[in-house]
Amino acid sequence: MRLTKKSDYHFEHYNANTTLPYILTKLGQLEDIEDELGIDLITLFKALKNGIWTKGGYYSDQLEKEPSFVERPEIGMCRFYDECDENYNTLLHDENVMCIYSYNYEIMIRQTRLKDYGKTWALTKEELL
Repeated sequence: MRLTKKSDYHFEHYNANTTLPYILTKLGQLEDIEDELGIDLITLFKALKNGIWTKGGYYSDQLEKEPSFVERPEIGMCRFYDECDENYNTLLHDENVMCIYSYNYEIMIRQTRLKDYGKTWALTKEELL
């Protein structure tokens, strides 16, 4: 839930000694980042620090039925992201999307879109069951 409107903050128009406009500007900038990522920053940092549970496919675009734990996930821009059914029919296709994933020997093993928190990945296993 946004606490600011995008048009409500313009730090360059305020006196730098004025605290409230600075706070609103900073909050607005952080909320812009959250909107772009599709997830709040607190959840993202908890994920990077503590690990995640994911249904991201093991070397495939198929989601797994049971979540697996990823101890040290990474985030980055994926050129494309697909989710397929058991017959490898594409259910979802997205391009240039932020993903959370794990690597093993320079190969992406498990990946899911960052914005799919609670659907394909979460902080706890129970959130995905």
